[in-house]
Amino acid sequence: MNKYLSFLAVLACLGNAVFGQADTSAYQKKPLQLEEANLLFSYYQQDGNNSAVTGGLGSEKLSDAATVIKVQLSKQGQKGREHTIHFDLGIDYYTSASSDKIDPSTVSSASSSDTRIYPSVSWQVADEQKGFSLGAGTSFSNEYDYTSFGLGVNGSWFSPGHNRELGLNLQAFIDQWQVIYPIELRRQYETENPLGLNGSGRNSFSASLVYSQVVSRRLQIALLADGVYQQGLLSTPFNRVYFQGESKAKVEKLPSGAGNYPWGSGQTISLAIFSSPGLITAITLINGALKPIPSAWNYRSSSILSFRSILLPVLYSNP
Repeated sequence: MNKYLSFLAVLACLGNAVFGQADTSAYQKKPLQLEEANLLFSYYQQDGNNSAVTGGLGSEKLSDAATVIKVQLSKQGQKGREHTIHFDLGIDYYTSASSDKIDPSTVSSASSSDTRIYPSVSWQVADEQKGFSLGAGTSFSNEYDYTSFGLGVNGSWFSPGHNRELGLNLQAFIDQWQVIYPIELRRQYETENPLGLNGSGRNSFSASLVYSQVVSRRLQIALLADGVYQQGLLSTPFNRVYFQGESKAKVEKLPSGAGNYPWGSGQTISLAIFSSPGLITAITLINGALKPIPSAWNYRSSSILSFRSILLPVLYSNP
C-alpha cells in the first residue's frame, strides 16, 4: 500500500512539473528566426505594331528580366502573438523599342533600356486567441525617370477557426516622375506648358474592405468594397496623339484626378461526389464576383470574374 501511494505521489509531481511547464512555455519569447528565403527570376517578352509612343503605329517590342529576393522572418512574443517580417528586393532590367522612339533621331536613346530597383519591407502580428492581426509595410521603387514611395497598413478580425473574417487594407503611393515630351514637341511644351502642368507628381490612394463567411463545408461567401483615387499627372506626356485630319502630333492629356469605387460579392460552392467506394471527386462549381465600377471620367463598367477548378480523384483505402 505504501509503495502504491508513493507511486501516485511521484506521478502527481511529474504531472505538475510537465503541465506547469507547458502553461508557462506557451508564452515564452521565441527568438527571431529565418522561415523562408526565396530567389525568383522571370522573363517577359512582347512584340506588336501599335505603340502609343509613335501615335499608334510602331514597334512594341519589349523585354523584361526580373530578379526578386524574398526573405521571411518570424518570432513569437511573450503574449503568444506571432510576428512576421518580410524583406523583398527586386531588380528589373528592361529594353523598350517604343520608348526608344521618343527621340527617333538618336541611334539608341537613354530610354531604350533601364533598370528598376524596388525594395520593400512589411511587418505583421497575429493573435489567434484574441482573433485579430495587424500589419504595416513600406516600399520604394526607382528607375530612370520615375521614383515611387509606398506605405500601407492592414488589419483583420476573425472568429475562432477563421469561419468569419473582416479585413481592411489601406495603401498610399507618392510618386514623382520626370516629364519627357516627344522630341519634336519638347521646346513648345516646355515653354508654353499647354497641358497646364503644375508639377510631375502622382499620388494614389486605395482602400479595400472584405468580409468573408464560411457557411458550410461546401459554401463560402465574400463581400468586397474597394475605393481608388489618383491625383496628379495621370497621362504619359511622351505618348504621341494624332487626330483625324491632322498630321501634327499632340501630347496625351488626361484629367488630373480619377476615382474608381467598385463593390462586389463572390461565392464559392464545392460539391463532393462519391462515385464509388473509396473514390472522391471534388469539384468547385462557381467562384465569381460582379463589380459595377463608376468612374470620375464619366464612364461606367462592370466586370465578372468566374472560374472552375477540378480536383483529380484521390484514391484511399479504408482501414
